[in-house]
Amino acid sequence: YILDLESRERVVFTEYAGLNMPSSWSPDGTEILCVFSKDGYDDIYAVNVATKQTRRITRSPSIDVSPCWSPDASEIVFVSNRSGAPHLFIMNADGGNVRRITFEGSYNTSPRWSPTGDAIVFESSVDGRFQLFTIEPDGSNFKQLTFQNGDCLSPSWSPDGRYVAFSLRRSNSEKICIINANGLNFREIMDIGGFDSVKQPSWSPLLKLY
Repeated sequence: YILDLESRERVVFTEYAGLNMPSSWSPDGTEILCVFSKDGYDDIYAVNVATKQTRRITRSPSIDVSPCWSPDASEIVFVSNRSGAPHLFIMNADGGNVRRITFEGSYNTSPRWSPTGDAIVFESSVDGRFQLFTIEPDGSNFKQLTFQNGDCLSPSWSPDGRYVAFSLRRSNSEKICIINANGLNFREIMDIGGFDSVKQPSWSPLLKLY
């Protein structure tokens, strides 16, 4: 679905058989990267917002998910198990020149490209917990950002690239947190206790969280 924030009208965006998973708006707002399983495999497509025409980008018997555009829309980072375990890959916007960029960690997922284009934040499993890491698009400078006693999930860059918001899950509590892009100044900004859930934060262009 797409929700109009002013009218609150919700419209169906895609309705293929199988998996329909939206992931990332293009920088110019004309396309949304989605994952569909309509042809038998989990592949990445770009869908035109105005016409709903689809453009298939990956064609692989592996699972390709969690795509995200680079700031200039020339490349896409995504998660694939084509090497065995889930790892991060980058490809050209047309699906060409696929290359793997993570070689550490047993389960890497949820990549998000920084607004400045020089880093990618993602989740990686460490000793049974998901922590946040950053890596440069060429695969260098692999760095751990969080060291929390819980799962750090769904990272989201602030529009100025200075902060990363994410959800922190500990037992029956899930909180929205922020950390500086360099890994410093961790703080909790929203806490819903008990069995309630708050997750998947997203920034507005005006530096507000939703």
